[in-house]
Amino acid sequence: MTTIIQNVKIRKKNSPSEFAKELKKVREHHTPLHTMEIEIKVLPFQQWRLIRINEQLRVIRNTVLGQLYKNYSQMIRTKEFKNVLKTYRLILNTINKSKDDKEKEILEKEKKDLTKKFEEIREKNNITFEYARNYGAFLRTRKYKWPDAVTVWSICEMAWKSMDRMIFGDAKKPRFYKRGEFVPIQGKQAERCVILKHNSNEGTFYLAHNGMSFPLVIKEEDLFVNETLSHVVHYMKNGPSIDKENVERYLAGKAIVPTYRIRNNRIVLKEIRGKLRFFVQMVLEGLPVVKRKKDGTFRHSYGMGKIGGDIGTQTLAVVSQNDVDLFNLAERSKNTFYYERVIYLIQRYLARSRNQPIPKTTTLMEPLKKAGNNGSIPNDTKRQREN
Repeated sequence: MTTIIQNVKIRKKNSPSEFAKELKKVREHHTPLHTMEIEIKVLPFQQWRLIRINEQLRVIRNTVLGQLYKNYSQMIRTKEFKNVLKTYRLILNTINKSKDDKEKEILEKEKKDLTKKFEEIREKNNITFEYARNYGAFLRTRKYKWPDAVTVWSICEMAWKSMDRMIFGDAKKPRFYKRGEFVPIQGKQAERCVILKHNSNEGTFYLAHNGMSFPLVIKEEDLFVNETLSHVVHYMKNGPSIDKENVERYLAGKAIVPTYRIRNNRIVLKEIRGKLRFFVQMVLEGLPVVKRKKDGTFRHSYGMGKIGGDIGTQTLAVVSQNDVDLFNLAERSKNTFYYERVIYLIQRYLARSRNQPIPKTTTLMEPLKKAGNNGSIPNDTKRQREN
């Protein structure tokens, strides 16, 4: 199986231009993101196909993740991995304890060499994203042919992320999807797999995936969704000019214009009041549009400027155009700690008194009478009853 997986063709990548490099910087590091969810209309036979595709995606993800987990459990038992891990921990301890700068530089170089050694061991034991992607493509071509290649790529990336949390994070075991759980159907790009399209003649939107089309359920009075989709259509028509303007503004040190470009789309299934309903989640670039009332005016227009607030059980978050603050609703004072201590002592006192049995006039009273107790109620219990 590994020989078949290793023989998968690798595409040659063309070197990007300077404009593409700057545009990538703008999109990745200087552009905020937000998600908008809209319901889609799904026919019965389309629902059957989506559930069938989802089941095969779930099996592919669990199979890829299970193979990665098996390879990882075999790798950590090898002597090579244990020796490298032991030396790596010793170097970390000496770096934290040593005060000599020259010694630290030497140890840092050894640390980098050991990290490269870890990568070589992982590649040798097939614990990489390339192996996960190729194994997922192998499963799709051999057995599970309902999903397309882009969806399988994204599902393999999900499997690798769960494995990555186990290798480099705090996770102890990977999570496998159970039968009946819906895996999100998504693609890495907005132009492939799950595509949002606009019919300019009718002014409607629909979602295209795997030879099927799903109309978007949009309410006329929902101004937030309508305004956001109008911005999306504007970028579809004038995308190159907007990207060029943003790159020029970034190089000049000015603020970037929100583009509302679609990063990717995903289809999500939810069970609401016993019915299965499908939604599309669009990840858009830029800040969300301001919410309006039915008459078109801003919903929050009090004072100078616009802010957003979110109240929780203990804190209050306030966001403005320039500042972000987090306030505690109730600050804890010295009296708070004092009363908490008093309550704790009273509860402990009552818990201990409950465990002490009150003597009664039975045959078991004889040893108590010999000890000087004639069967009377203790004074502590009397005080508790009075209080």
